[in-house]
Amino acid sequence: MGCFAHLRRKLVEVMDVAPKGTVIKETQTYKMYQLINKLFYLEKIYDKKYKKDYDRITRERKTKSLPDDFSAEEKSD
Repeated sequence: MGCFAHLRRKLVEVMDVAPKGTVIKETQTYKMYQLINKLFYLEKIYDKKYKKDYDRITRERKTKSLPDDFSAEEKSD
């Protein structure tokens, strides 16, 4: 199993060795290559849009401690 970056690289290799006269843009390889490019584009947009929120939530989780009453209950068990 590989990642999409490796798959995309292999698709480029396949297109590079296509027989002379092949209309690359009409091949299934090219269509798959374009789909993967769209996924990478969407990932980039998503990262830009939600990265700050993710970092903030992660920071908040690290700084919050358990409520005092929860800790006391656990000690009595």
